[in-house]
Amino acid sequence: EYEDNEQRSGVLPYRTRSTWNAHAILESLTQVDNDPETTTDGMRCSATAVLGAPILEGPHAVAATAVAVMDRVRAMLAKGDLAARNQGLADNLRRMLPYMATVPKRMLSLKGTYKDLRRLAHMLKGAETWSESLGTTVDQLGEMSNRTGGVTFLATAFKDRDGALLHSASAVEAFLLQAGSFGATTMLAIRDQQDNGEETSHSVLAGCDARGPWVYDPWPRPGQQILYFRQNRRELELLLNTSARRKPTLVQSIRMPGNGLIR
Repeated sequence: EYEDNEQRSGVLPYRTRSTWNAHAILESLTQVDNDPETTTDGMRCSATAVLGAPILEGPHAVAATAVAVMDRVRAMLAKGDLAARNQGLADNLRRMLPYMATVPKRMLSLKGTYKDLRRLAHMLKGAETWSESLGTTVDQLGEMSNRTGGVTFLATAFKDRDGALLHSASAVEAFLLQAGSFGATTMLAIRDQQDNGEETSHSVLAGCDARGPWVYDPWPRPGQQILYFRQNRRELELLLNTSARRKPTLVQSIRMPGNGLIR
């Protein structure tokens, strides 16, 4: 299992009981950790990126997400569907439930930790894909988004399908300047053609704030995980631009913040 040498541990950077430094969290939160119970590390980019949206909204949004995800897991375990398809993952999530049951209270009492977020992303991934080794489909991404609150629009629901494709870092930047002005965050898929013909995809979260458009990459990278177009243009060009092997960046979903959860 990979490990992020810069990963942080301990209590999250709270400011008050209802706020924290969300960007400081995302700057050091990756999909990879050294927790033996989170068995989805290599394929957890979508779940970690999706979790970034409620992290930006604050501890109350993360606590609500944890409740929604646990409800989903308990329902799956009760029906026996997950155990029938992946007994090991079912056992893993069942074993993790007592720990996760304490997460909402910790989030709201200034005691939430980076470990809590990593385990929540792991549970979100497992509950929707039922696998530790498979990627996340667009429909599964929609289900993940629905458990984080807000209102999510999948790219497949856009009237102009081609309008969901962004072919360069500049196109992504222009899109984020427009969508970010409404407080939206965007999930992007970066698809690569491998030498053996197989296609792989990596998910990132993107948005815009007072410093301009940014991209949050959950895969471990040297330095911070959030890249701003103004300060990190070269890294974003390498990450987002189309090449002979790299296919256009796809807008997987756009999420508007909101109250309450979509179940």
